[in-house]
Amino acid sequence: MAFDPLPAPSSLAGAILTIENQLSALDATLAGIKFTAQSADTKVTVVVDAAIEVVSITIDKTLLTGPSVNLTTLASTIVTVTNQALAAAHTRAASEAATATAAFNLMGICVPNGAFPNYAGFAEAATSLQAEKPAIDQRNAARQFTGQVGLATAVANGNLDVVSVTISGVPDYLPAVGADVGAAINQALRSTKTLVDSSISGVVDTLNTNVVKFTDLCLYARDAIAFNDSAKLVGTQAGSFAAMGNAGSAQTSLGVSAQVGNIWSRAPVTIGNSAKVTGFVKSNGSVTLGAGATVTGTISQQTFIQLPNFGFSVTFPGTNSGNITVAPNTTKTLAPGSYAALLVNAGATLFLSTGTYYFTSFDIESNATISCTSGSGQVVVYVSGAVIYRGKTIEKTGGRPKFFLGAFGTATIALGGPFTGTIAAPNAQITLNTVAPAGHSGAFFGKALQIDPNQTVTWVAFGGTPSLGTF
Repeated sequence: MAFDPLPAPSSLAGAILTIENQLSALDATLAGIKFTAQSADTKVTVVVDAAIEVVSITIDKTLLTGPSVNLTTLASTIVTVTNQALAAAHTRAASEAATATAAFNLMGICVPNGAFPNYAGFAEAATSLQAEKPAIDQRNAARQFTGQVGLATAVANGNLDVVSVTISGVPDYLPAVGADVGAAINQALRSTKTLVDSSISGVVDTLNTNVVKFTDLCLYARDAIAFNDSAKLVGTQAGSFAAMGNAGSAQTSLGVSAQVGNIWSRAPVTIGNSAKVTGFVKSNGSVTLGAGATVTGTISQQTFIQLPNFGFSVTFPGTNSGNITVAPNTTKTLAPGSYAALLVNAGATLFLSTGTYYFTSFDIESNATISCTSGSGQVVVYVSGAVIYRGKTIEKTGGRPKFFLGAFGTATIALGGPFTGTIAAPNAQITLNTVAPAGHSGAFFGKALQIDPNQTVTWVAFGGTPSLGTF
């Protein structure tokens, strides 16, 4: 699939100004819509507007005079009545906002309820943000902000509801009580409204330490990672361990006695009994450690991290040169180009040279070999359908092959032979079966990843082409 080029930022200026004017008009509309609520005895009246501001609080003077004055009870009543009015305001504000934003259009990029624009990584990023929204809402609801005016103190939460009001005394001028309480509530609410802005500022401030790239990772998924018992994710240096990243919302899990390097995960992380992370764990969700599990670095939970989006796509040629079959125990040399189904039978060798190959399916059987001549560049293989891999990949003249396999089918890809290179499968799970003695080597990027028990995976950083996606 081909993606549209991103527009120049300067071309958006006019559309952004239009949206700013529309937002200003919406603010004015909301401020003009009022809601009133009263206590059961009608002695406390609160008026708010749809912009989620207190317009007025009126308190009957009998609640503020005489020997039976109870400021704690009065404060509780104000909280209840204010939230009743705010509930109606929230509902109306949402309705007005939905109506107004239906007319917003940032040159096809921002169209409410419209199709996603055809930019690489946009759909994945939007889906990821939507999946994270419940957790973000929960964290925001737990945040509290305080306002203090005169003798009144108010606390509001991230959902723009009033949590508590405290009145420390009664002034000589009784109407000041309602005015001070209303001003304190508005002060707290306004602080709450800046929650998104302050969060964005914090993200920008910490971006350098909370961003990871494809080239930093040995394993990457956008759904789930299951790293099973006693498996190891190691670096090329003796005693070093490699990093994994999960940009999805499903679980990232380490089995019993597993060993890995740094973990980046938007999803919750579970670290099994006696497992070890040599490095840090950063998660948008929770981090759970089993008995005897260790993390040598810091553990950051419920924190913002940024992983790249899997915006990887290829346009396959409309025609091809037909099926390619290599008979058992024979050899065949294939030039770069477009082909249909590939089958390399047991004991056979297929020679590939620097360049790009396209196949409709890719089947490398047991004891079969892909022999690359990649000294002058990469051997890049794209497969539109199923992938079967039970053989091995080598460099013809020795050393490590520069081999890239991009698979666009949806069926699980089981690496039953020692894979050497980089594999990217945006729509499929990659399963790294246990193979001896060498294990798998390279970088592995899939919709989901499963690493079988007792397996050693050695990281060799992905580099060169193609581009797998952006932030």
